[in-house]
Amino acid sequence: MAPPGSFPGMTQIGPAIYYHAPSHLNKSLSAPQLVVLCTWMAAHPTHITKYITGYQTLFPTAKILLIRSEAPDIIYRSTKTLRLRIQPALEVVRSVCADEASAPRILLHVFSNGGSHQATNLLQFYQDDTGHKFPLHAKILDSCPGRGNFSRSYLALAAPFERQPIYLRLPASFAIVLILCLFWLLVTPLGVQNPIETLRQRLNDKSLVSETKRVYMYSDTDPMVHWQEVEDHAEDARSKGFLVEMEKFQGSGHAAHVRIGGGERYWRIVKELWAYSTQNIAETWA
Repeated sequence: MAPPGSFPGMTQIGPAIYYHAPSHLNKSLSAPQLVVLCTWMAAHPTHITKYITGYQTLFPTAKILLIRSEAPDIIYRSTKTLRLRIQPALEVVRSVCADEASAPRILLHVFSNGGSHQATNLLQFYQDDTGHKFPLHAKILDSCPGRGNFSRSYLALAAPFERQPIYLRLPASFAIVLILCLFWLLVTPLGVQNPIETLRQRLNDKSLVSETKRVYMYSDTDPMVHWQEVEDHAEDARSKGFLVEMEKFQGSGHAAHVRIGGGERYWRIVKELWAYSTQNIAETWA
């Protein structure tokens, strides 16, 4: 959990969930009513804050819902526990929907496999609770989804320990290798599906997902999610009727494309996605 005060202007409403409601709201389609950020596993608050600030600058009247990702969410937390932990986020979405006479204006920004896991939980639990698909939304898939093979899974799980002293990194590395070995050698042969493959399927499930358009932001040098894994997923999405745009960055790291060129291209992509979505939402609900 992030330390208190990690996200100025945001209120912690759950174990890994934060919420920002601006003092001035805008009913115009020109801005999202709600931006949902599902961040990558164990993302540092300093890095997350840059995206929060970016959205507050771009859409100052938008509410922002932050859902953080932790390794236990994917490794061992039960469905019941995950549902309880994400319940405050579901309440925010239901509240936004109740405030709107027409379609709620939602932008869902998903980072990495950790954020994808939280996002698909959000969509699934919303549908379970309401009997309806998660509201029509625009989606950004940032550095995801990958395949979750052994080496890339290790890098993702080990990332939170990179800055720790060696006496913490070594036992953590041993524990991560042990967990992955147990999964690949014991769980997989029993027919239990890789959770990463599950989230890849759920992101492209038309019975679960209702989108105006999605944009994949990815890189040719991402050490955790290979560009081909992203493009394979996008191709599958197209085949199922999703409207897809690909934005491949050169030389950027994992969940770090915003650093290229001072973020100008990155935030332009966000603005253009929302501009397209506003037209689609207006036509859908006309």
